[in-house]
Amino acid sequence: MEQAQTKLSAQTDIDAMMGVEGLAAKAYFGALGAMVRREFAFETRTRRPPRDPVNALLSFGYTLLLSELVGAVAALGMDPHVGYLHDLDYGRPSLALDILEEFRQPLIDRLALSLVNRAILRREHFEDRGDAGVLLNDQGRTIFLEFYHRALETEFLDRPSATRVTFRTLFSRQAQRMRQAIMGEAPYQPYTYR
Repeated sequence: MEQAQTKLSAQTDIDAMMGVEGLAAKAYFGALGAMVRREFAFETRTRRPPRDPVNALLSFGYTLLLSELVGAVAALGMDPHVGYLHDLDYGRPSLALDILEEFRQPLIDRLALSLVNRAILRREHFEDRGDAGVLLNDQGRTIFLEFYHRALETEFLDRPSATRVTFRTLFSRQAQRMRQAIMGEAPYQPYTYR
């Protein structure tokens, strides 16, 4: 990850940056797999469709998170479909996806690991639909949603600002920072979890 960060600062265009991001993601998800305990195995990130329970959790969580961020961006009058890092593509909320990158690890990845490693979600909460992938069943979705909403609303100390916040507060703050950057009022300051 440190090598990727060093390489990133030397890139001059978005395609090259996305290449470095891809290498960093491969290293990250490889390490994430080593943290998965219990009866689940996670070797690599798969999506459309997810091929194992951990990927099913990540995909479902990222989808929920994206919906939150589309709302935060749209609430400030910005078009969630026009982004910077993610290409403009019909129906893709690129701006919301740009902000989503900041919250994958501290919210969704941590939540998925916690639910699996603490055996709150077990094999019986997933169904393998063959070519359609592995998905949470009704009971699994109910459990995930309960903990997801709890994670969104639980206050914690945001060290950079030295204030108590919730993730929903942070979503609004980051959308506001993006708006200020677009308007030329201030450079964009990404959220970093410490």
